Amino acid sequence: MSNLEIGIALLPLGLYFGLLGISLCRSRPVVRNGAWDFAALAFGLIGFVMIGPVKLLFPVGALSVWGVFSFVMIVLLYGLVVILIGGALGLKTVVYNIREAEFSAAFSELQQKEEIQSLGNMVVIPKMRIQFSVNVLPKNRIVLLKSTSWNQNLAGWIQWEAMLREALGKVKSPFNPWGTGLLVIGFALLAISVGCFWGGSGL
Repeated sequence: MSNLEIGIALLPLGLYFGLLGISLCRSRPVVRNGAWDFAALAFGLIGFVMIGPVKLLFPVGALSVWGVFSFVMIVLLYGLVVILIGGALGLKTVVYNIREAEFSAAFSELQQKEEIQSLGNMVVIPKMRIQFSVNVLPKNRIVLLKSTSWNQNLAGWIQWEAMLREALGKVKSPFNPWGTGLLVIGFALLAISVGCFWGGSGL
């Protein structure tokens, strides 16, 4: 594996870790739609896809015919696969940098305003026609809201995310060491990537 290939693999991954670190270092919780969250993960892995499966299965004849556009088509194909997988995973919302107690308090506040039914970690909002499970990762300060069925109202889900974002906008998040660690990893990967590009260029 050449320095250039290592740089291609690590550059988007470093940016992805940096994005995660920034999300966990913010002074307030970050509410992100699951589709965008999955797209960010797919972007982080695209370098490994390019130097792995794409390099192994790349049709050499296409390069001579289509030139650089052959790479564009491969990227578009990768994007289509990501969209299909993301759709198959169902609706999801990720809340970064929030403790369980803070999320519970904000959720209770929303329950007073809307007709929200909850039992354990299962939540149903009849008015918006959505239902989801709440999964908390306390060490990382991440909360995952994942749809529990395919019969979901997309408009209702978007409305719920907006309400949640507004409610959590009042919460102040304390220092999160996980965010700092991910930022350090992200910067390290970016530095290695730049070094590989610099070395691969022969400068």
